[in-house]
Amino acid sequence: MTNLDGPYVTVHFRLEIEDDWPPASVENLRAVDQGDGTARLDNRRTGQPPLNRENPAH
Repeated sequence: MTNLDGPYVTVHFRLEIEDDWPPASVENLRAVDQGDGTARLDNRRTGQPPLNRENPAH
């Protein structure tokens, strides 16, 4: 994981390349550091508001 400003970290996933696919060897996803050595993935688009946990459809 790479530490970003605030509670966010970047989680790096190494990808196995076979027959030149996929074209990248690493996938990076944004996550929220849970403070206990774990992270919760948060792959929303930049600027998208947080999820409403009481009404997940919004």
